Amino acid sequence: MRVLLVEPDYRRNSRSIREDIKTENPSKKRDDESLWYPPIGLMKLARFHKDRGDEVHFVYGCEGEGEIFNATESWDRIYITTLYTYHWDKIIETINYYKELVWGDIEKIFVGGIMASLLREDLAAKTGVNVIKGVLNSPKQIGLLGNRNIDLLPPDYSILDSRIYAINDTYYAYTSRGCINSCSWCGVPIIEPTFFTYIDIKSMMKKLRKEYGDKPKLKLMDNNVMASPFLGNIVSDLIDLGYGKNSYTDSEPKKAR
Repeated sequence: MRVLLVEPDYRRNSRSIREDIKTENPSKKRDDESLWYPPIGLMKLARFHKDRGDEVHFVYGCEGEGEIFNATESWDRIYITTLYTYHWDKIIETINYYKELVWGDIEKIFVGGIMASLLREDLAAKTGVNVIKGVLNSPKQIGLLGNRNIDLLPPDYSILDSRIYAINDTYYAYTSRGCINSCSWCGVPIIEPTFFTYIDIKSMMKKLRKEYGDKPKLKLMDNNVMASPFLGNIVSDLIDLGYGKNSYTDSEPKKAR
């Protein structure tokens, strides 16, 4: 398969920011706190498809770069992520743009993420594409065979530009999913309706370190980790991974975790 992963251009001043970063002195390093959070869902899809032997590309927005947009053949799959509901117009614009790259075969386009989960019916009615609600934990949700839990796969950090995305010193993970509460103003009960109280990330983190090196920061993206009855296990896992007090990376120069 030829697979295209798309993050829509919904960040403020994104074009000028990307141009500024790309034209800077390459020896000048930016702190991850000043860069963009990565699209973790697309990174897990990249891992899934590469493990299948598929050809995978990542692009930002509707600005095609390089030979991938000059190819005469159509894409077999296009995945588009979404974020907030007020990005509606930008998401619709992005979906319509990429319909042309599948020669009108909109069954090849899959849209997921926060906005897609919260406005699934509206988005499907407006565009006709496949809209995935909630966490992607089975290939069957995207019309493929297999039993791998895509959400538990190690994200593929190699698809992103480290000058733009905050992946230089930082790994991202979930040690739980969902929440015990059902607050009326919150989207979590819709996106992650089941509270999975413990996810063992140790093997995933060891694989990531082997591939990309020992990064000093680990950011947990859990919605309500403090509510997990296995919080003690989670903390123990973090300590085992070297994120306890006075811990440092194995790489040189050593950095505090």
